[in-house]
Amino acid sequence: MNLYIEGAKVLNAVKQKKSSVKTLVYLSQYDNKKQLLALVCETLRYGSYLSDIADQVDLLKTEHLLKYDNSLAEALLFDFLIGKKGLVRAGRLKQTMTRHKTDIQKAYQKICEEAGVTSLSEVMDDQDISLPRYVRVNLIKTTVEAVISTLESEWEYVVSPATNMKRFRKTIKEFEKHHFTRDLHLPDVLVFPPGTDFHDHELMLKGEIILQDKASCFPAHILNPTEGSVVIDCCAAPGNKTSHVASLMKNQGKIFAFDKDGRRMATLQKLTSVAGVTCVITRCQDFLRVNPDDEKYKDVEYILVDPSCSGSGIVSRMNKFTDDDDSSAADRLESLSNFQALILEQAMKFPNVQTIVYSTCSIHSQENEEVVENVYEKYQEMFDLCNIMPDWPIRGIEGYEHSDHFLRMTPETSLTNGFFIACFKRKDNVKSNRKNDVDLNAEEESDMASKAKKSKKHKKSKLKEEESNVQDDDDGIVSLKKKKKKKKHKKKEEECDSDKSFNEAVVCEENEELSSTKKHKKSKHKKNKHTDVDEIDYNDSHIGAKVENDTDLCVDVEGVKKVKKHKRKHEEDNENKTTVNDCHLPSKKHKHKHENKNDS
Repeated sequence: MNLYIEGAKVLNAVKQKKSSVKTLVYLSQYDNKKQLLALVCETLRYGSYLSDIADQVDLLKTEHLLKYDNSLAEALLFDFLIGKKGLVRAGRLKQTMTRHKTDIQKAYQKICEEAGVTSLSEVMDDQDISLPRYVRVNLIKTTVEAVISTLESEWEYVVSPATNMKRFRKTIKEFEKHHFTRDLHLPDVLVFPPGTDFHDHELMLKGEIILQDKASCFPAHILNPTEGSVVIDCCAAPGNKTSHVASLMKNQGKIFAFDKDGRRMATLQKLTSVAGVTCVITRCQDFLRVNPDDEKYKDVEYILVDPSCSGSGIVSRMNKFTDDDDSSAADRLESLSNFQALILEQAMKFPNVQTIVYSTCSIHSQENEEVVENVYEKYQEMFDLCNIMPDWPIRGIEGYEHSDHFLRMTPETSLTNGFFIACFKRKDNVKSNRKNDVDLNAEEESDMASKAKKSKKHKKSKLKEEESNVQDDDDGIVSLKKKKKKKKHKKKEEECDSDKSFNEAVVCEENEELSSTKKHKKSKHKKNKHTDVDEIDYNDSHIGAKVENDTDLCVDVEGVKKVKKHKRKHEEDNENKTTVNDCHLPSKKHKHKHENKNDS
């Protein structure tokens, strides 16, 4: 994989503002990230001069390998003209640059003459702001005195007589390359001349010292958690501030470190591991999605809020080489400030938090004073804004109500990156009355529940009353129906009574007819007298029983129909019986024979 082609890809992405330099370099497929980062950063620094040289030589027009890519030409020109090692593994691209070597050198000399220097590096040195090298001592593994003692074998320790920022700044500027001293404001920070390299130092590799700008060391000191405390670092990666908090706590207590970016969280875990931090609980999670009332966060008293920002205060960033006049566009700053306010408000929701420190590495008031003032307006009944480090000379931007409560750092005055810090403390009366507030809330909830219960009972009573009224109406209707039904039933009973009388009369009439029939049969069939009478008596008793049963059934609604049906059945029975009786009479033949016998 070609270094310059990969470098050109990153440069184009940076110019299009797709992401930061470091992020784009990290996402690149090129293995040597450090080499790629150095090429990209230096090409950006010299970009305007290198672009002029490419135009004068007409590289893009004459060389098809460059594919009209100005960033590729700039990257090649930097190593070809300024880089210490020249072009590295450039392949055919090196031949391209060599073909134009004479023209390139002429263009370079011309630019240097116009700038009044012998090399362009002189111009860039005048433009750069050189900050001291700050080294933080990791109190988990060692002490400041032990580190000073070790370093004195390589550097000369200078005891600074400075008692204020102005004198201290003068002392630092007068440093020689082998000097170092202890910081005036932060006791665990040492100060070295600009450019001092510790990356391969034994103390660095052991995790006993950590390279960290002085400005970013302030938040942990202002938070000032005690040993054994429970702390939240809500935007923790890459982990310098997290490890600093652990150092001040002597690795005793608990730190919940949140960051939603998995790669950045991996960096934090590696850094804290080297530093020997064991009290950190990492959470690869968006802090805005954390439940403040979760039981595991009930003892959190300190929260560090250092959210993503524009990074406009960092001197070493390439913003000034990539940003145009509207680089701090209002819409971008508004988006950032809205996010920062949400993070800060989320921190305020933790029930037992006592101290919250808010910090950014931005110089814009939209991300600093405005965020703090707006959030404080919402939570001023619960928190106070602290007037931190009253002797610090640089305060917030004038025009805001609490500007004198804020801290600012700038390269010119504090010899650090641009930085902003504010601190919130929970009010004492809120803390002391917290139980009472809970009790009052409980009472209010109880009263509300009681009122709701009464209201529910009243509604229920009213509902019952309505149901009762409806029931009464229904009962009235049912009663009326019963009366009608009773009247109708009475009418049927009267009809049944009349039918009963009628049936009795019919039965009597039938009995009389049967009686006459019996007499006739007696006279005609004397011989069969007893048999006939028995049969008739049987039938009569049967009929009488039937009639008696029918009269009893008249009470029923269907009584009339049954009586009528019985009447018809009775008539049919009579006819059948008559037929049966006739069958018992002697035949004509038998009668005639009998008469002849008597005559003889």
